[in-house]
Amino acid sequence: MLRNQIFEIENCFGEQSGQADHTRLRVYNDRDLLLPVKYVVLPALFDVNVYDIDEGGIATCRWSNSLYVWKSEPATWPHGYEIWHLVPNADGGFMVTKWPTFAPSHDLLDISTVSKIVIKNISVLDDGNLLVLKEVFRLGDGGITHILSVHRPDGSVIQDIILSYNAELSNVAMKSNGNFVYAQVTQYHPDNVCVIQETDKDGRALRNFHLSHVLSGFRSGCKQLFLGDCDRVIFLDGHDKCIFLDCELNFLGVVEIFEQEPVNALDEDLILLNADFDKDTNEMIVSYWSFDVVFLKLTL
Repeated sequence: MLRNQIFEIENCFGEQSGQADHTRLRVYNDRDLLLPVKYVVLPALFDVNVYDIDEGGIATCRWSNSLYVWKSEPATWPHGYEIWHLVPNADGGFMVTKWPTFAPSHDLLDISTVSKIVIKNISVLDDGNLLVLKEVFRLGDGGITHILSVHRPDGSVIQDIILSYNAELSNVAMKSNGNFVYAQVTQYHPDNVCVIQETDKDGRALRNFHLSHVLSGFRSGCKQLFLGDCDRVIFLDGHDKCIFLDCELNFLGVVEIFEQEPVNALDEDLILLNADFDKDTNEMIVSYWSFDVVFLKLTL
């Protein structure tokens, strides 16, 4: 969501080749999702065919009134780009540039031990800085290290932080004091226990909250954790519940998103596809694999 508009990005494939020949941005006004107010044709940002996995996401920047789009799978590291910056132009379209404009720093990594690097999620802060969460896959044991990179709008790195090893992480949010908050599911744990974690600016654990919910992991590009007024934590469990914690990760309450489940809904229909939250209006948009879209006015 950006200035009362909702954006959706999609690949458009050639009928004969099966290759993505261009990317299209759908723009909707406010809550009217029946018909886009316009389509914006972009270059082919995702160079995949119809049989490939294509995961990624889109993040809005109010500071620059622009969009960031990224690809998670298939990973292209060490060749190619995964992030693009879309800046509105005078013609009603967007100027598309690769972001950052130089190779990212990997000072924390021994590149010789890395098989691939995947962009897991991107969040844009109020000052235009970006939080880029990367999954680093190691050769040999296949283990995963999560590195959070804090970038300036020009792409330069302010800080790289190692957050976790061998775990699944949600998107990362930054509190007003500079601490980081995210959800974590430890890999290979028999119970798939989900923990809301707060760390300091260097990634050192400060406090946590253990959820009773069982989660298998977090889809790349899907945002499930947000911060509201006074750094209140809002966490979507991936299905039909919204969990609230205060700024010190104390439990406040849980809200059922659906007063009653949609008619004929299957379990897979209620899997979260994506969500976004507007802190100024306290409104949230939640979409599901069933193509159901829910608008929430949060009051807790």
